[in-house]
Amino acid sequence: MTRRATILSVVAACVVATSAAAGGKAATTLHFTHVIPAGPDGSYFEGSIESSKKACKNDRKVAVLRRKNEGNERIGTTRSEKNASLGYKWVLETSEPLKNGTYFAKAPATGACKADKSPDVRYPPT
Repeated sequence: MTRRATILSVVAACVVATSAAAGGKAATTLHFTHVIPAGPDGSYFEGSIESSKKACKNDRKVAVLRRKNEGNERIGTTRSEKNASLGYKWVLETSEPLKNGTYFAKAPATGACKADKSPDVRYPPT
């Protein structure tokens, strides 16, 4: 193989690898909109999820966590669903009282979707 053919082969392999990586997983945007006490013995968390791929926003696993000095505390997990007028939403209701702190939501990566983490939400709001 000539030097030119070798260089062209290497360049072609790099282009194919870059195209495969770039065209892979779809971006996901996770929003955290509400942290609400649900009476003395419950908590309510709500948000939305956006993506160009339906599989990345419909029935997507979402975990709600509270930041702690010694690591994050998992509050629970839920799945997103389509809301007729509001797009794709997720809701988590728990039977635990709402604690003061900083909360966030995470959607893990899947075979077709990139992971995302919401911005932090403080309770009570500051």
